[in-house]
Amino acid sequence: MTQFLITKSNWKIKMISVRCLLISNLILLNIVLGQFSNFVSLNTYNDDNLFRTPDSIKGQDVLSTFTLGLSYQDSESKIQLHNTTNLMTYQNNSIRNFLINNVGLNKSISFNKNSTSNINLGGNWSLRVNQDDYNYYNYSQLSGYANFQLLTDIILIKGGYSYRWRNYPNWTDLSNYLHNAHIQLNKSFSTRTTIIAEAGFGNKSFMGQDSFTTIGSTGHGHGRWASNTATAITNTVSEQLNTSQVNIVLRLTQSIHEKAGIYLQYRKQISIDDSTNYRNFDDYYQDDELFDDPFTYESDSYSSQLTLMLPKATKLLIGGTFSSKNYISELAYSTADDSVGIGGLRLDDQTNYFIDLSKTFNINKDWVNSIKLNLYYSNTINETNSYWYNYKNTSLGGGIQWSF
Repeated sequence: MTQFLITKSNWKIKMISVRCLLISNLILLNIVLGQFSNFVSLNTYNDDNLFRTPDSIKGQDVLSTFTLGLSYQDSESKIQLHNTTNLMTYQNNSIRNFLINNVGLNKSISFNKNSTSNINLGGNWSLRVNQDDYNYYNYSQLSGYANFQLLTDIILIKGGYSYRWRNYPNWTDLSNYLHNAHIQLNKSFSTRTTIIAEAGFGNKSFMGQDSFTTIGSTGHGHGRWASNTATAITNTVSEQLNTSQVNIVLRLTQSIHEKAGIYLQYRKQISIDDSTNYRNFDDYYQDDELFDDPFTYESDSYSSQLTLMLPKATKLLIGGTFSSKNYISELAYSTADDSVGIGGLRLDDQTNYFIDLSKTFNINKDWVNSIKLNLYYSNTINETNSYWYNYKNTSLGGGIQWSF
């Protein structure tokens, strides 16, 4: 696999050059071909605890995300091709800057010309590139999915299956395979109420190291005075480690006005396994799978969101989530000096709430279709019996997106 080496000194120069080149090519393709759907966005937010560290050592930083998206749909086959490039930069920790690129395709197949029932097929390939000091978090990822939607006279049925393979070339123990399947039932009523019930199954497997010791004996001589010597042989083998879980979701949505709606949701996550060898990291690398992998815990989660469509294409979202998590095998380290996990199994209660205000300007010119502005605020409180995951963080930011 090709290795990407980017030094600290030329990182910013290279990223500026990449951005200019991508934007120039994007505009050129849009003018010449006229069949592409493109967007460029820039989001910046201040976070008082960007790395989710304990309160006593938390640090502030500013994270900026530059995103470039390009999609094209073939008029005959109806296959859509898309590519999205994300550059994430830290103001005070530029050594952690990284780039993620995602390229894929998808196709929707309707059961008949006027039907809302369809099948969606798609696949993606992603690549994350960090700087040298953090290149062990580089990964390549291949995924595919097949979803369906079936509208009957009684109920709307949705379901699907997805597969993902993620490879960490510099940290092979983290490489994994992920399978997910789900089925969902939607029932709407004349009161503008919708009830959604969903059940899902997930399985994650990754290569790990396991060791076993064989105790044996060897005999010397024959008869009454023969001697036996015990021997212990330890072997290390690579084996496929698996963990599975079941998810159940119940959601109630209600339209309270033609421009206002609310939902309430309960989600339960149940582990099929008694234990897992996977452990979460105590440092946050803008990757929840490493910092707080859902396959490492069981949970009960309650969430709600209010959506308000305000005048002049302005939208306001207000929401929050409370989750109670019971970690399957992860020990709680009560203090910074605890190395044995005297707190027992880790238990977390996490509260998160957010406000997102956005406004879209529909311009419909040759060089731009719309411009979207948004401001957002979020607050997270994670209370736990494990020192390294007892944190709070507040973020405030905004962004702009140009659609071509």
